[in-house]
This record gives sequence, C-alpha cells and structure tokens, in this order.
Amino acid sequence: MGVALFACGCPSRPSAPTLDARAATAWGEEDDASAGAAQVEDAHIGDASDGALVYQGPPVLRINGRPAGFIRFVHIAQGAGRVRFIGRNADNYERASVEAEVNEGETSGYLPTVNVPHRVRVMPVGADPDAGVSVELAAIVQSDVYNNAGCTVVFGGRAPWRPRARTQDPEVRRLVRVVDIPRRDSSGIGMLRFMAGVAGAWPATFVERDASVYERLPFLVITGMRRMPAGAHEFKITSRDGAQVSDPLRIDLPGGETHTLWVFGDHRRASERGLRYLLTNDVPPGRIGPDFTGEMPVYR
Repeated sequence: MGVALFACGCPSRPSAPTLDARAATAWGEEDDASAGAAQVEDAHIGDASDGALVYQGPPVLRINGRPAGFIRFVHIAQGAGRVRFIGRNADNYERASVEAEVNEGETSGYLPTVNVPHRVRVMPVGADPDAGVSVELAAIVQSDVYNNAGCTVVFGGRAPWRPRARTQDPEVRRLVRVVDIPRRDSSGIGMLRFMAGVAGAWPATFVERDASVYERLPFLVITGMRRMPAGAHEFKITSRDGAQVSDPLRIDLPGGETHTLWVFGDHRRASERGLRYLLTNDVPPGRIGPDFTGEMPVYR
C-alpha cells in the first residue's frame, strides 16, 4: 500500500536541533483485494412518523455482509525502522485480520476491517508471527473497531537502555490505542490534536505566538481536539524545564476536518537523528457526511 508523503522544509539554527517535517494523507491507495472486499450499502433514514433512528452520514460499510470500520497504524518509535503490524480478532469474536508494513515516521493509512475487537501486535519485518513473544517489539494491545469510523494504534517510544528497566521506563516502546472522531466543520475551521512522543523532553508544552496551546503533555498521550484557524501555524515545543526542544515546527492546517500532529524522536540524541513530525487527516475515506460524528461500537 502506498502512502503519499509530502516533505516540507524547516530551517535549521545552530542553537537548536533540526526538525524533519512530514505530512501524510489519512489513507493510501487500496489494492484490488481490499477494495473488492469492502462494500457499502444505503443507510436507512428514519423520520418522525415511523419513530426510526435518524442516521445522517455516509452509506454503511460492510465486509462480507458484516458491519465494518477502519483501523490505522502509525509508527513513531525511535530507531525501530520498518515494522510489521498485525491485527487479528480477539478471542470469542469472528475471524478478522489486517496487517501492514510501515516505515518509521509513516502511517499505514486507514484499512477496512470487520467491527470486532482486534489484538494488535508489532514486530520486525520478516519475523515469524508464530515465534512467540521473542519477536514482539511491544506488548500486544486490544483495539475496538467502530462501525463506519476509524481508530488508530500508535507504535511509539524508544528501546530501553537496560532490558530489566522495560517495565519501569515510561519511554519504553509500546503500542497505544487512540480513538478517532471524524468531524467536519462547515466554517472551514481546522481541528487539531497532538501527541508528544519526544523521548527526554516530557512533559512537553506546545506554544504558538508565546501562548500555550497545550501544557505539560505526558509521553505518548493524545490530547483533545482544538479548534484552530485553517492555514499556517508555527509551534514551539518546550520541555519540563522550559527549554526549547527544536526549531519551530511549521504546518499548514487544512480547514474543515480533524487532524493529528504526531511529534517524535529523542531529544537527547537530536543531533544524530533530529526530531520529526507527522500530520495526519483523521477521517477515513468516504466516512463523513453532514453532522456525522461516528456510530457507537456495535458487535453483532
């Protein structure tokens, strides 16, 4: 699956680490097999006379006749290289499986799958998934898949300095589940949330025009959505002691839909690899309509 990436340059200053900026589309091109498996059907629109639930949104997505949604994998784990994500149905649920190989600093895009809970694993490319815990790069997590909407599983953090410190180290590589809320604002206002995955610089504070946008963000914790003007934005990131972590981070925020800004890297090794960011659109393909905010999860 190809993911469209757009590089944007950020100027480097001697006094601060450079920042490698990237933005990505919310989804890549689906291959023929994926596209053929996902079908849509018209949703029933109720009215006051028959008492039916009114549904305002796109057609319901189904796979093999079953309600379906989307899962997306985001890779911001420091130094992990290209990895393989595997999501399979949790115990006691019908068979479902989805997987993707993703480079560091990129996203798989939204992948359609049946709306049952998925157990998500991450391992090196080429590893045998049946080899047991020896191939796991992080602990397995369970992620729900919502009807007609998306969710994201993020691989972030860094390798532990000492193997025995794995359970005590808050920066250790791990999988984090994030719920995506596909909303549209007809006024063209942008909606943006943040995740700070910069090792050695948490809690992190995002500042724009000398005003805090979000303060003291814990490591690999997603923020709420912030309504912001569409267009150019420049953020400074400061660590717990108030020191600036990198050069100003510059993005062009599209209006009307929800986006996430993922900032990652290792502040203590910024001179070697730099700090980076990924800007993603959080609306799965075709999954939004007037006043649509997603369905509650339903397991049929």
